[in-house]
Amino acid sequence: MVYHYSKNEYDFYGAELYANPYPFYDKLRAKYPVHLDSYFGCWVVTTYEDVVAAFANRDLSSERAEGGALLRQEGWKELQPLFAHIANLMFYADAPKHTQIRALINKAFSARMMETWRDRVQQIVNEQLDLVQDQHHMELIHDLAQELPLQTISDMLGIPPQDRTRFKQWSDDLAYFLGNAPTLEKCTQLMQSMNEFMDYFRGIVEEHRAHPRDNIVSALLLAEEQGVTLTEDELLINCVGIFVGGHETTTNLIGNGLLALLQNPQQLQILRNDSSLIKSAIEELLRYDSPVQFTARIAKATTQIRGKKIYKGQKVMLMLGAANHDPQQFQEPNRLDVSRHENRHLAFGGNVHYCIGAALARIEGQIAINTILRRMPQIQLTSSPLEWQENLSYHGLKALPLTF
Repeated sequence: MVYHYSKNEYDFYGAELYANPYPFYDKLRAKYPVHLDSYFGCWVVTTYEDVVAAFANRDLSSERAEGGALLRQEGWKELQPLFAHIANLMFYADAPKHTQIRALINKAFSARMMETWRDRVQQIVNEQLDLVQDQHHMELIHDLAQELPLQTISDMLGIPPQDRTRFKQWSDDLAYFLGNAPTLEKCTQLMQSMNEFMDYFRGIVEEHRAHPRDNIVSALLLAEEQGVTLTEDELLINCVGIFVGGHETTTNLIGNGLLALLQNPQQLQILRNDSSLIKSAIEELLRYDSPVQFTARIAKATTQIRGKKIYKGQKVMLMLGAANHDPQQFQEPNRLDVSRHENRHLAFGGNVHYCIGAALARIEGQIAINTILRRMPQIQLTSSPLEWQENLSYHGLKALPLTF
């Protein structure tokens, strides 16, 4: 069944959907759980069971960044190098390339290794809150939610403080590409950013070859020297991918998460009364308002989802946000519950492409939110209207003004 959205029913690209997509997901899940969508031109999968099955379906490929028909259109041919670079990102790869790249990065991103960064994360949070503590107001996204993951991943990659602003702009361009339909203008801008991004990392890699450090870049180079090799392009583009993945989603976790708590004061008070609930609270905040709303696959062979035939070459959107609100999986899914048990959400994806930075994101979210609640017990929303990023996949606020 092809479902054509009506403007009278719901504007898929409207501000309302950016702010709160979940009523829309409820409608799709109930009426059209798997359907061929006329806006996206691809299949949309909304139930928890079907998304989990799709992650495990080897006929659904992550290798979806080749450019395809776009490169045959007028003006796009020059962008072929951009799509070649993006195709080497780990999360756009299948085995064996994905297995090889992930094996290298796993060593640097293990839960044990991430725990060694806990003190540094706490230090960054304290320093950022020190800057605003006496003002009794803050803008959470700018003052903390961006700065914490940006500083942390920059430290991990050996990026000096004076260069972080440039990296944020390059990262924003890639995040826009990953979360929206590509346009010639945006892709041209992204290619320039990617070239600058990779040129910069080329210098960092050479510096780390000469002077190894205790960070991710040196870990990748050490693994490479032990017989597992990446091409220069694979190494550079995955440093870029680590940087983007290491801060975009965590910014949204902290912003969306604190907003959800402030809008649910009873749950906020429960967490204030028992800070040991922070681990389950972060899992619930990830489920309740997921920083990433969907991921995509492409059928490399004809397959089926819920009886619908997906033909080779068709794209499939796996709606993580919709799956995380599926009442067949979660009791009262639209209710925030910071002590929720059995919370197997899909905010970090699933199967072999489960987010490699999940352990770090959890640590950053736990420390940021617990520290804010401890240091700023009177924190509350202002009357300013909330504005959301115009990105269908990366779901987060442009700003979150607060007083305390």
